[in-house]
Parts: sequence; structure tokens; C-alpha cells
Amino acid sequence: MVTQSLKAGGIGDQFEAFVITGDSANFSVGANLMMLMLAVQEEEWDEVEIGHSPVPGDDPGHQVLLASGGVTASFGMTLGGGCEINLHAAARQPHAELYMGLVEVGVGLLPGGGGGCKEMTLRAVDNARAVRPDGRAESVELSEGMKRAFEIIGAAKVSTSAEEARELGFLSAGDRGFDEP
Repeated sequence: MVTQSLKAGGIGDQFEAFVITGDSANFSVGANLMMLMLAVQEEEWDEVEIGHSPVPGDDPGHQVLLASGGVTASFGMTLGGGCEINLHAAARQPHAELYMGLVEVGVGLLPGGGGGCKEMTLRAVDNARAVRPDGRAESVELSEGMKRAFEIIGAAKVSTSAEEARELGFLSAGDRGFDEP
């Protein structure tokens, strides 16, 4: 449904903004890797294509649409592609209980399909610039920010709350959500 809403010429064109959330136990837990592995072993390539259908952040056009009016209301487990959707959204309203992270490396996959690594890198650059008000991102601050972003991604760190998601860089300081002061 999100993909259809974000498609150019889709129903999303009728709205200035939209909220992405859900009514299940978790916002997004990612692909069923066991099912995907079995499909590969059986050479059922159509099933592999369906199992690896792009998340609504894969397409650069989706990223632009998300950034221009997409608001996420994430909760529970928000992993992999679900985390990437949040990274690209114009605004985030997370629930206080939030298990958010880019977990692909933890299961032996290289992340990047939805731009999560790129977004974390851009946030590191912005944070380095914030240290130097004159707008220059000095190499020390930038290096430390990049190192931290890649450590978080490489260790497949997952937050245990919205506050920790902010500390890890998955949410911004201005993202205030449900059940938070």
C-alpha cells in the first residue's frame, strides 16, 4: 500500500502529507529470510523476486516523496527497511517503546537497498557541521561522526527505546513521540 501511495501518479499525489503506521504488533520486521533461502535453494526465482520486493524507500523518487510529506508513526520492532522508511520521512512520531535498527549486517546481508547507510552518512556530516557554526565540517568531527555511523550499522545495533534511537542517530532531536515528555 505504501508503494502504491508513493508511486508517481498514484493516490498519494492527492495529498500534501500522509502518515505511515500500522495496527500490527510491529511497524516492520523485514523479510522472512528462511522462506527466501528455501526459495533460492529450490530455484523458485519468482518467489525470490516477490520476497525481495523493494521497500518503499528503495526508489529515489520514493525518498523524495517521503521527505516532502511523509510522517512515520513507528512502534515496536522497526528494522531494516522499516528503519529506512523512518530515516527518509519528513517527520517521525515514534512510540516510546521502539526497537529500531539497520540489522542487515547482523544476518549476513549488505545494507543499502533503501538508502539507510547514505542517510546515516548525511546525518554524520550534518552533525559535524553543527560542531562548527561557520559551516565547515572539520575532518576530525566528520571522521568521528562517520566512524560512529558505520559502527552502528556494522554492529547491527538496535535501540530499546525512542530515546536510544535518537542517541544512535535513527531519530532526530526534534522527533517527539507517544508516551514521551
